[in-house]
Amino acid sequence: MWLHYLIQRWQHLEHAPVGLHSDDYKALLETQKSPFEDLMELVFGQEGFTHIEGQTLYEAYKAYLGETNPAARGAVKRNTFYEQVRVWHKKNQTGVQWGKIKVSGRGGTVVVTTAHAFFVPGRTLFQDNRDEYKVGPGTVPFWHQLPVEPRVKLANPVDVVFGEEPKLIEEAIAGEVPRKSRFASSV
Repeated sequence: MWLHYLIQRWQHLEHAPVGLHSDDYKALLETQKSPFEDLMELVFGQEGFTHIEGQTLYEAYKAYLGETNPAARGAVKRNTFYEQVRVWHKKNQTGVQWGKIKVSGRGGTVVVTTAHAFFVPGRTLFQDNRDEYKVGPGTVPFWHQLPVEPRVKLANPVDVVFGEEPKLIEEAIAGEVPRKSRFASSV
């Protein structure tokens, strides 16, 4: 069955396809990003980012993973997640560090407390921003409030490679037109 589909789909080609290069390759890599990478770009790519507490980021990760990949086996443990985030920052050379910071304004008070967080160096005191990234019942996740929507479902890479308007795999099968996603706007 799948062989018949491939023959029908590609019978018009007169030669073997060539490898992907430059923009085509980047577009294909974009379709293969994990929810973890998407979340890292959404959080740390925001203009004016100063810090996010580790526990807050971990809770956002679990909620985002549940929304974007409900069939996943589940989130990694908290300390493993923190290490993955540190490795991601090192790989992408963001300059964001992990450590203990002083936070003011927690709970509406002027009391200064400490927290483990990912932060941009250069400040000695940070304003409490947990509500900015809060997820849970009765709140709209911060990724839905951003001007660019995260990719919630995978796009069909065949459409991307051949320059067709990208359709999400599920909608392509059903023959429906997908809503605009972050992926569709970046190709």
